[in-house]
Amino acid sequence: MSTPEEISCASRVVQQPWDARLARRLVTPLKDTGITPNHLTTIRLGVGLAAAAAFLPGTYAWSNLAALFLTKCLLQFGGMSLLERHLRMLKSAGVEDVVLALGFRHERVEAELDRLHWRPRPEIVLNPQFELGSVLTVHTAADAMTRGGDVLLMDADVLYDQRIANALVAGSGPLNRVLIDRDFESGDEPVKLCIRDGVPIELRKQLAADLKYDTIGESVGFFRFDSTGTRRLAALVAGYVESGRANMPHEEAVRDLLRERRQTFEVADVTGAPWIEIDFPTDVIRAAHEVLPQLQPLSPDIERLLSCLE
Repeated sequence: MSTPEEISCASRVVQQPWDARLARRLVTPLKDTGITPNHLTTIRLGVGLAAAAAFLPGTYAWSNLAALFLTKCLLQFGGMSLLERHLRMLKSAGVEDVVLALGFRHERVEAELDRLHWRPRPEIVLNPQFELGSVLTVHTAADAMTRGGDVLLMDADVLYDQRIANALVAGSGPLNRVLIDRDFESGDEPVKLCIRDGVPIELRKQLAADLKYDTIGESVGFFRFDSTGTRRLAALVAGYVESGRANMPHEEAVRDLLRERRQTFEVADVTGAPWIEIDFPTDVIRAAHEVLPQLQPLSPDIERLLSCLE
């Protein structure tokens, strides 16, 4: 005679969960074929490993494999896409002329612009070889960048505070500026910005062991260039593309520009202002639960203006 506990256990075995019952129905057509459960397990393992590898730090090929599943600038935080936040921040800072360098699933981004009815509508340039490095994307936008005046070069997959945008655009210019956050987690992933005597001397994930500096932090991924700096950067990225290095990140070309010492760069310290770059699934969780609650609300003036546009 069974005890109540044994009956309960038996009941849990009989009442299989919905996913197990669904799986049973899906594999029924494979009965009496040469396909075995081990075959299905192998396929499932392979798909799982590929999905995990897509989000591992490493080459741009893996990063773009991850991008097959999402367009990062369209990620929503607080009911607003990263793209919309960018546009609102820039308008609040007085920036009207925006150029978006797009590649993968660019039509989704264009659809978001249609939904926003943003005016003036950002100009779009396309990089059909988006699976290569971001240096090629910057090269694609070179004509738009070199029309004159100061240029802001910004990653689109960053959730950030308005204080960071203000630090980038402050001053009438012309000037070159990099942003540094001294409160960062060490490791291989952050792009380190090293300063010596107030001058940026290195911009890389991996630093030489004998590098001497007095300040180190993480680059936010936002840069400002005057017209001379922009033209030189355009020439540098063209050199990367022409020499078969189109798979490189654009920070390498910015690094070359810094190390030439032909241009004077200001360093704006944004330590304490919250931000996060969205590279991995865990970053999405951190952005929503840690960074978003810390962000300053957009200024009331820009909110009123945008409510009229909407």
